[in-house]
Amino acid sequence: MSFEEEDVVTYTPEADDNRYQEQPWSVNLVPMTAAEQRKYLMTVSSAKDGAQKAKQANQILARIFKERVISVHNLKDIRGREITTGEELFERSETEYIDEIWAALTKASQLRGGLKND
Repeated sequence: MSFEEEDVVTYTPEADDNRYQEQPWSVNLVPMTAAEQRKYLMTVSSAKDGAQKAKQANQILARIFKERVISVHNLKDIRGREITTGEELFERSETEYIDEIWAALTKASQLRGGLKND
């Protein structure tokens, strides 16, 4: 999936007082419209049982992070390894970070709070 450069925004998460750190971590991401959210999530509704729905939801969320979080800056995982992609962010970061980035991808009010003004 490719996006236009003007679609990419820089978001600085609030979790762990990140925005107030000397060198906060941030992500370059492409926010989702409501129609795009529905398109991704319709797949989950086709699952037949709860376990299958949970598995599909996790797979779709991982795909969204891989496709929509273009890059990650100044973040390390618990072992001190750099996290630089959306896929790595989804696989190796904290749940609180995933939740906040998901909100930024899907909610304009959350996104505005952490937009970087250059």
